[in-house]
Amino acid sequence: APAPGWQAPASGAGRFQPAGLQPFDTVRIQGLVHRPNLNGQIGTLVGMLARSRWQVRLDSSGEMVSIQPDNLRWVERTSRRADAPAGADAAEWQPRPGGSAVLHGVLQRPHLNGHVVNLLAALPTGRWQVRVPSTGEEVAVRVDHLRPAPAA
Repeated sequence: APAPGWQAPASGAGRFQPAGLQPFDTVRIQGLVHRPNLNGQIGTLVGMLARSRWQVRLDSSGEMVSIQPDNLRWVERTSRRADAPAGADAAEWQPRPGGSAVLHGVLQRPHLNGHVVNLLAALPTGRWQVRVPSTGEEVAVRVDHLRPAPAA
């Protein structure tokens, strides 16, 4: 049986596709032609980059690589930052000006979900003003759309 979060492709080819990869998911890299040395490596999703690629931090070296979703096989879902103390999770995290976060669940601008953002300021409306470095956009988002960014 496939891992949770995977679904069979419409073609019925027997290959399983990710159904909603998220930041902090553990993935295995597969099917790379130009960098075959990365195939089989395990990493953690950091955030979605421009060009619809995932930024992946390799567990073995800490190297950051940009990988297309079709070349990622989901291994495990976790909301805990790799550098967080034992027992810490996303529910305990609090945004701070000057920090970073990952956008999650934004409906009005879904293309920004998964992007790492810079936290600029808490607004009186309860939203956060953030900058998306990969697109240059500045937007105001609700705090519940922010998740802790993996450690740099």
